[in-house]
Amino acid sequence: MKDRVPTHPGRVQLIPVPGSENLYDMNRADEPIEAGTPLNKATLLRDETAVALGLNPDSDPTVDDAFQAAAAKKSRPIEASVLAARWDSVTHQNTVSVTGLKATDNFYVGHSDTATAGQRQAWREGQIFVAGQANDSIVLQADEAIPAVDIPLVVIVLP
Repeated sequence: MKDRVPTHPGRVQLIPVPGSENLYDMNRADEPIEAGTPLNKATLLRDETAVALGLNPDSDPTVDDAFQAAAAKKSRPIEASVLAARWDSVTHQNTVSVTGLKATDNFYVGHSDTATAGQRQAWREGQIFVAGQANDSIVLQADEAIPAVDIPLVVIVLP
């Protein structure tokens, strides 16, 4: 967007309205060097943009509504723990509680930054991957060694 750059800031022309006493139409007379971007719906929040953000254009969303909707679409971390005692020795699976995760969410999972060297090693050696998900849980599977230690996780839910 461009700002209006007037030669004469604030200058207006008052034009008397025929047949009306003390009533005037006002026109800008600031002689702009740069007209600037007009302030209107097309330049501030188009209907297509509102819809892309999950807003209903018929409800007259504001630019602030759009910023709030965009902020709500950011990724969010959920902390969880893989409990060593919950591994199934036959399937090599572990159902992990992930409060707030929906069955339809897209996400990334990995060990937490707080994981110790031993926990990170157990994660790598297990060659752990996500085998399933449901509301409030994921199913992890180890292709190799089942970890014998609890491992702190972070699940990053994508917008």
